Amino acid sequence: MIEIDSKATAKKVKDLLKKYEHYDRIAKRSENQMSREAKVIIKAINETIEKMDNDLYKFILINRFIKKYKYTDVAKHIGLSNAQFFTRQNEALIVFAECYTLSNLIVGE
Repeated sequence: MIEIDSKATAKKVKDLLKKYEHYDRIAKRSENQMSREAKVIIKAINETIEKMDNDLYKFILINRFIKKYKYTDVAKHIGLSNAQFFTRQNEALIVFAECYTLSNLIVGE
């Protein structure tokens, strides 16, 4: 069985998703190599979130990392304590890493 370093994998996904706004700005620039690459990354992120089969995970990733809402606001909206929220967020990040095909985000132990 493949052993995943959950903490390191979640960090890689967070690092990618936190750059979403940056990639989005670059993608909207005039057409050049950098904007084309940014469009590919944005498309891959959006498609990965879309193909995740857990609506709660989608909601968490979109609202925390794409829309940049505070974790407390997202947790409150879905009725989770902070601890429950972070557990679900980490699960969502791992599922994202498992589904993402543009690059390997999974870190082995």
